[in-house]
Amino acid sequence: MVGDNLAYVFLNNGFLESNNKDIGRYSHDTLPDYYATTFRFNNPKFKNSYFILQNEEIERSKDKFDKCVQFVSVEDELANTDEFKEVSDVLKQEWPRYLNDPFWYNTFIRIVLLAIFQMKTNQPNLIHIEADNLIFGTEFRGIFDTYESGEFGFPNERASASAPAFMFLKDDVSGANLLDMILTLLKKGESAISPYAGWLHSWVTDMAFLDIISRSGMNYKMLPCSPIGYYSQNVESIGYVFDPTSYGMYLGGTNNGHPKGFIDPNHYVGQLLNEGRIKIEFNGKPYVTSKGLTTPIFNLHVHNKEAIPNFI
Repeated sequence: MVGDNLAYVFLNNGFLESNNKDIGRYSHDTLPDYYATTFRFNNPKFKNSYFILQNEEIERSKDKFDKCVQFVSVEDELANTDEFKEVSDVLKQEWPRYLNDPFWYNTFIRIVLLAIFQMKTNQPNLIHIEADNLIFGTEFRGIFDTYESGEFGFPNERASASAPAFMFLKDDVSGANLLDMILTLLKKGESAISPYAGWLHSWVTDMAFLDIISRSGMNYKMLPCSPIGYYSQNVESIGYVFDPTSYGMYLGGTNNGHPKGFIDPNHYVGQLLNEGRIKIEFNGKPYVTSKGLTTPIFNLHVHNKEAIPNFI
């Protein structure tokens, strides 16, 4: 069975005019080559594929992707909407320092753009992945049937951090509900939300926003990251676990120089690995084993971009 709809989102550094030039390894002036590599691997598993890009990136990317991809213009189709303008106004009023950080802004606003895209176009069973993800799952029905209209989901990584690496939005109502939750939090202001920033303390990242939303329980349904414990919710109905980033770090290392076999002890999956309660293996596809039972991993979040070809 193939999936219904796949969405990538990319924003280059020029999307936010800023004097901050210290943008780190996770921000880019133009689309990295590995986006096309993972797209070619993932695209055949879906009926439709969408790539949300700025106009300049669409022009630069036309020859990099299969002709079946449908480009979505950020400027012409999403950023000119009333919803996007409302988010922008609230950011200016309540979160001004975040508007001088291209990395924070771009990682956060891509989720806003995704929600607006789903609101406006109503793509059934929309899956969003970050571009360093490889999809190995082949049975989508468990995901589709677990979620009802208006619901959305993503896996949890650690305390106070959930992962936008893999997100599922059932329909247009899901997009509207996600955007409504984001706006509700933004309108409370930075001082009210920052105590929930968790592991980064002074910055409320996109991952922290999603985690707060997940804990609210409103229209959120967990994508399990583990076959056992609290974060295994819905694993039986879906038939897979999902990689927030822990499995890919273990199998391929990290973008920060950690080698294969790396375990982050703050991750839920990392804690289970350190306790010897699960084992991870890759044999053409990734799997996690616990108590003699093996569960396939739907997506592999390959944090070390140089390791992506090793899994294709």
